[in-house]
Amino acid sequence: MKKVLPFLFVILSFSLSAQEKTFIRDFTYNASDLDSKVSCRAIAKKELRSLLLDEIGSYVESESILTTSEVGDKFSQDFVENISTISAGITKFKILEETWNGKTFWMKASITIDKKSLEESLKQLIADRQKIKELEQTKQKLKTSEKEIARINKELEENKSANLEEIAEKYNAEIKMLVAIDYLESGNDKAFSEDYAGAIVDYTIAIKSNPDYAVAYYNRGIAYKALGEYNAAIADYTTAIRLDPDDADAYNNRGIAYKALGDYNTAIADYTTAIRLDPSDASAYVNRGNAYSDLGEYNTAIADYTTAIRLDPDLAFAYQNRGLAKENAGLPYCSDYQRACELGANKSCEWYDDDCR
Repeated sequence: MKKVLPFLFVILSFSLSAQEKTFIRDFTYNASDLDSKVSCRAIAKKELRSLLLDEIGSYVESESILTTSEVGDKFSQDFVENISTISAGITKFKILEETWNGKTFWMKASITIDKKSLEESLKQLIADRQKIKELEQTKQKLKTSEKEIARINKELEENKSANLEEIAEKYNAEIKMLVAIDYLESGNDKAFSEDYAGAIVDYTIAIKSNPDYAVAYYNRGIAYKALGEYNAAIADYTTAIRLDPDDADAYNNRGIAYKALGDYNTAIADYTTAIRLDPSDASAYVNRGNAYSDLGEYNTAIADYTTAIRLDPDLAFAYQNRGLAKENAGLPYCSDYQRACELGANKSCEWYDDDCR
């Protein structure tokens, strides 16, 4: 039986059950002299999403769906606000109605959740460090744009003789940031539903709106990788790294793409950089171990898997892959397959039954 090593990266996919709760809000935005229909729509959508996510945060707290002890110290302060931020990664925003009369833009939208699946999804998402980082960055970008838009409008109001062309240019730059975030979130929704081609379209629009949007390149790389388009994924990860040189996950995922193309040494170099940037990331050790195993360097691979297990004692694939490396190296391996099986790695159960009983 051929035994294949799984690599580790995270793409979350969630579905809602029949027991749903829908939050609905509407918002009216009065256009300023600088606004167009596009800018009004972007601002209205941002405000509505924020209002709905705040409601979900309050709901999570009031229903005790999640507690501060479950989310950890990092999110114990400003619980509702932080859960609202996290919920943005697992909820789908749906526009129900919208109207524009040239002066005001009105929008009505909803977010539907399921109490049980929301609890499970929140707990999974909190463990996804890359996604949490992205959500926090998006939240900060939205706050910065909101303040800048308010400042620009105030500047125009207080100084009617100001250079309107210059002010409009600054204003449009902030609107482009809002549009980029909107398409990033739309792309994320499609990626979670495994519509990777649709996600790539949205991420590409986000990048056109903001060519320096590192997260959009990173997420488009994930989508390309999911479609097996590894060279395109590598190009996007490389751009994301240029824009954010300390992004360990971009190196880790680029390593996976290089390994898929058979370039094991380049993959190992990327995994090593990821480990240097984030020594606590067990997945990077597993992935580097896989590359060493493919090169036949089983003892080095075993050392990486052992480190991954020390960092995350419940990481099933680390035990499974270490067992395979030990088997290939002629070392005792059954205890690793057994432990991986206990942790839910079904393939290890098959291997244990075939080889160890």
